[in-house]
Amino acid sequence: MIGWGRGWFATGLIISIISILASVVADGAISSLIFLPVLIIFIGLPIVHFIRNIRTIPNWRIIPISFLIGLIVTATILSLNIIISSSSDHVITVASSISAVLNGIQLILLRNVRSAKLKYFDKKTTVAASIFITLLILVAFTIVQPFPSKPLTEFYILNEDGKTTDMPYHTSTGGVVNLTVGIANHETRTIEYHVQVWLAEMGDRTDPNSTRTMYYLDNHSVTLNHTPISLSGEWLSQYEFDYNVEIPTGVSGSLRLWFFLFADEVPVEYDDLELLTNHYDEGLSLIEKAHEREILSLSILLHADKGA
Repeated sequence: MIGWGRGWFATGLIISIISILASVVADGAISSLIFLPVLIIFIGLPIVHFIRNIRTIPNWRIIPISFLIGLIVTATILSLNIIISSSSDHVITVASSISAVLNGIQLILLRNVRSAKLKYFDKKTTVAASIFITLLILVAFTIVQPFPSKPLTEFYILNEDGKTTDMPYHTSTGGVVNLTVGIANHETRTIEYHVQVWLAEMGDRTDPNSTRTMYYLDNHSVTLNHTPISLSGEWLSQYEFDYNVEIPTGVSGSLRLWFFLFADEVPVEYDDLELLTNHYDEGLSLIEKAHEREILSLSILLHADKGA
């Protein structure tokens, strides 16, 4: 019989405590690797010991059942964490804490029992344990890190009805286009964002290389803390601001409205530019940076008729 000596539960308690500490101070990959033995063995093993007091469980089934129980407990914690906080940040900490408590209880219950001698696995047990440990370690790693993602920033535009489709197209010189600009910080750090608004006159609305002028219209800055990506299926906005674009006098025809997003600071060559002025070279440089994915950008096409 495996797993019934106090040494196993003492090991489970120690590894669970190490996993708790790693989830706080180490990065995600390291804490996940340390959590693997907790998931595979030490959450379920104390529970299996309780079950063995009720019914017989063959030795070769102990590790698979322990892993299954650990999987169920961890998945339950993950589901509750997503519902409550829309993140998976505390799954390893909570699951490891449960494991530490369970193994600690077993140590207390067995304090007056001599440690049983660990018997060698028979052939069937060895094969079963090897298969489960070998095949399920990769699965376990995926489970404890279920939503891997790189740091990112959400940047979007909504029309006056709060939709990303049916953007305003026709307007007039001196007319106003009502939009909402949104930003969400998922970069794992606090960032000061700067949004610059530019208006380009186009010789041909279908040809992005036909830009004739680039008017610098406005700028908007905001500092946002990191917020976890929602995993509950319900999208949540972090920061939005209304922006009403007034088409400058004398500007008409095919236009493209640009929103360029800078993180932390605006490069000196684009800072302190005079508003409502044609900065053609700087504007084209920003478009090129946007095409090269060096900065985030959004744009919509407009057509402004002459006159009110």
